[in-house]
Amino acid sequence: MSIFLLFFIAVFYKKRFEKPVIYSILIFLLFNTNIHSFFSAFILMIIYIIEVINLNSEKKKDFIIP
Repeated sequence: MSIFLLFFIAVFYKKRFEKPVIYSILIFLLFNTNIHSFFSAFILMIIYIIEVINLNSEKKKDFIIP
């Protein structure tokens, strides 16, 4: 299951700012698979948060909720 979710996260990575809800759901599911995937999902979540912080202020409000 973890590999399946990591594959779909890699597919949606380019579209993470176009479809943030789908990307967030995939990360959430990865958090819930097993303890090894928890750490991978945590790192991906931190990277996403840093990228959202670096966006300009007009676009930030669209990505905070997911």
